Amino acid sequence: MRALEVIEASRGAWHAELRAYGEMRLRAKRAGRRRPAAGEENPHYLTRWHGDERRAALHAVMFESRRKLAPLVVPGDPVAEQLKSCVDACLESAGALGVEEREALAECMRELEKRLTPAQWAEHRGEYFRASGLLRLARQVEVASAVTE
Repeated sequence: MRALEVIEASRGAWHAELRAYGEMRLRAKRAGRRRPAAGEENPHYLTRWHGDERRAALHAVMFESRRKLAPLVVPGDPVAEQLKSCVDACLESAGALGVEEREALAECMRELEKRLTPAQWAEHRGEYFRASGLLRLARQVEVASAVTE
Protein backbone atom coordinates (compact mmCIF):
# COMPACT_ATOMS: atom_id res chain seq x y z
CA MET A 1 0.00 0.00 0.00
CA ARG A 2 2.93 2.38 0.61
CA ALA A 3 3.91 2.27 -3.08
CA LEU A 4 0.43 3.42 -4.05
CA GLU A 5 0.65 6.30 -1.57
CA VAL A 6 3.98 7.39 -3.07
CA ILE A 7 2.52 7.34 -6.57
CA GLU A 8 -0.60 9.23 -5.46
CA ALA A 9 1.54 11.89 -3.76
CA SER A 10 3.61 12.28 -6.93
CA ARG A 11 0.47 12.53 -9.03
CA GLY A 12 -0.94 15.16 -6.68
CA ALA A 13 2.23 17.25 -7.00
CA TRP A 14 2.10 16.93 -10.78
CA HIS A 15 -1.54 18.02 -10.84
CA ALA A 16 -0.72 21.05 -8.69
CA GLU A 17 2.01 21.95 -11.18
CA LEU A 18 -0.47 21.53 -14.06
CA ARG A 19 -2.93 23.91 -12.35
CA ALA A 20 -0.21 26.51 -11.72
CA TYR A 21 0.96 26.24 -15.33
CA GLY A 22 -2.61 26.64 -16.59
CA GLU A 23 -3.10 29.78 -14.52
CA MET A 24 0.22 31.22 -15.68
CA ARG A 25 -0.60 30.53 -19.34
CA LEU A 26 -4.03 32.10 -18.92
CA ARG A 27 -2.47 35.30 -17.55
CA ALA A 28 0.14 35.28 -20.35
CA LYS A 29 -2.53 34.87 -23.04
CA ARG A 30 -4.55 37.72 -21.58
CA ALA A 31 -1.42 39.83 -21.78
CA GLY A 32 -1.02 38.95 -25.47
CA ARG A 33 1.64 36.26 -25.22
CA ARG A 34 -0.10 33.46 -27.12
CA ARG A 35 2.85 31.05 -27.18
CA PRO A 36 5.01 29.87 -24.30
CA ALA A 37 8.53 31.28 -24.27
CA ALA A 38 11.30 29.11 -25.67
CA GLY A 39 12.62 26.82 -22.98
CA GLU A 40 9.63 27.34 -20.70
CA GLU A 41 8.85 24.16 -18.82
CA ASN A 42 5.61 22.49 -19.71
CA PRO A 43 4.32 20.02 -17.11
CA HIS A 44 2.32 18.21 -19.79
CA TYR A 45 5.67 16.76 -20.92
CA LEU A 46 6.99 14.83 -17.95
CA THR A 47 10.73 15.30 -17.55
CA ARG A 48 11.14 14.52 -13.87
CA TRP A 49 9.71 12.62 -10.93
CA HIS A 50 7.28 14.76 -8.95
CA GLY A 51 7.57 12.73 -5.76
CA ASP A 52 10.31 12.44 -3.17
CA GLU A 53 13.51 12.58 -5.26
CA ARG A 54 15.67 11.18 -2.47
CA ARG A 55 13.52 8.08 -2.08
CA ALA A 56 13.40 7.56 -5.83
CA ALA A 57 17.18 7.94 -6.09
CA LEU A 58 17.75 5.54 -3.19
CA HIS A 59 15.54 3.00 -4.93
CA ALA A 60 17.50 3.51 -8.15
CA VAL A 61 20.81 3.05 -6.30
CA MET A 62 19.52 -0.18 -4.77
CA PHE A 63 18.32 -1.45 -8.15
CA GLU A 64 21.48 -0.46 -10.03
CA SER A 65 23.80 -1.86 -7.36
CA ARG A 66 22.08 -5.25 -7.48
CA ARG A 67 21.93 -5.58 -11.23
CA LYS A 68 24.58 -3.42 -12.83
CA LEU A 69 27.34 -2.48 -10.40
CA ALA A 70 29.40 -5.70 -10.36
CA PRO A 71 30.30 -5.64 -14.09
CA LEU A 72 31.20 -1.94 -13.86
CA VAL A 73 33.71 -2.40 -11.04
CA VAL A 74 36.82 -3.93 -12.58
CA PRO A 75 39.99 -4.82 -10.67
CA GLY A 76 42.60 -2.09 -10.73
CA ASP A 77 40.16 0.80 -11.06
CA PRO A 78 40.40 2.72 -7.78
CA VAL A 79 37.64 5.16 -8.79
CA ALA A 80 35.15 2.34 -9.37
CA GLU A 81 36.17 0.69 -6.12
CA GLN A 82 35.76 3.97 -4.21
CA LEU A 83 32.35 4.51 -5.79
CA LYS A 84 31.32 1.00 -4.75
CA SER A 85 32.20 1.83 -1.15
CA CYS A 86 30.12 5.04 -1.43
CA VAL A 87 27.19 3.02 -2.83
CA ASP A 88 27.49 0.50 0.01
CA ALA A 89 27.59 3.29 2.59
CA CYS A 90 24.57 4.97 1.00
CA LEU A 91 22.54 1.78 1.09
CA GLU A 92 23.60 0.87 4.65
CA SER A 93 22.56 4.29 5.95
CA ALA A 94 19.39 4.76 3.86
CA GLY A 95 21.05 7.57 1.93
CA ALA A 96 22.98 9.41 4.63
CA LEU A 97 26.67 9.95 3.85
CA GLY A 98 29.31 11.41 6.10
CA VAL A 99 31.58 14.29 5.13
CA GLU A 100 34.44 12.01 4.05
CA GLU A 101 32.10 9.85 1.98
CA ARG A 102 30.62 12.93 0.29
CA GLU A 103 34.11 14.17 -0.59
CA ALA A 104 35.02 10.73 -1.95
CA LEU A 105 31.83 10.69 -4.02
CA ALA A 106 32.56 14.15 -5.42
CA GLU A 107 36.09 13.06 -6.35
CA CYS A 108 34.73 9.93 -8.06
CA MET A 109 32.33 12.06 -10.07
CA ARG A 110 35.08 14.46 -11.16
CA GLU A 111 37.29 11.56 -12.27
CA LEU A 112 34.47 9.82 -14.12
CA GLU A 113 33.51 13.03 -15.93
CA LYS A 114 37.12 13.33 -17.14
CA ARG A 115 36.82 9.87 -18.71
CA LEU A 116 33.84 10.85 -20.87
CA THR A 117 35.72 12.39 -23.79
CA PRO A 118 35.17 12.15 -27.53
CA ALA A 119 38.53 10.36 -27.81
CA GLN A 120 37.43 7.77 -25.27
CA TRP A 121 34.21 7.28 -27.25
CA ALA A 122 36.13 6.81 -30.51
CA GLU A 123 38.88 4.55 -29.20
CA HIS A 124 37.47 2.66 -26.20
CA ARG A 125 33.69 2.55 -26.33
CA GLY A 126 33.46 -0.18 -23.70
CA GLU A 127 35.38 1.96 -21.22
CA TYR A 128 33.32 4.99 -22.18
CA PHE A 129 30.07 3.17 -21.44
CA ARG A 130 31.48 1.76 -18.20
CA ALA A 131 32.44 5.26 -17.04
CA SER A 132 29.03 6.56 -18.11
CA GLY A 133 27.26 3.84 -16.09
CA LEU A 134 29.40 4.55 -13.04
CA LEU A 135 28.76 8.29 -13.32
CA ARG A 136 25.00 7.74 -13.62
CA LEU A 137 25.10 5.65 -10.44
CA ALA A 138 27.25 8.26 -8.68
CA ARG A 139 24.70 10.96 -9.54
CA GLN A 140 21.93 8.81 -8.08
CA VAL A 141 23.95 8.39 -4.88
CA GLU A 142 24.43 12.17 -4.80
CA VAL A 143 20.66 12.75 -4.97
CA ALA A 144 19.89 9.95 -2.50
CA SER A 145 22.34 11.43 -0.01
CA ALA A 146 21.22 15.05 -0.41
CA VAL A 147 21.05 16.89 2.88
CA THR A 148 17.53 18.12 3.60
CA GLU A 149 16.91 21.16 5.75
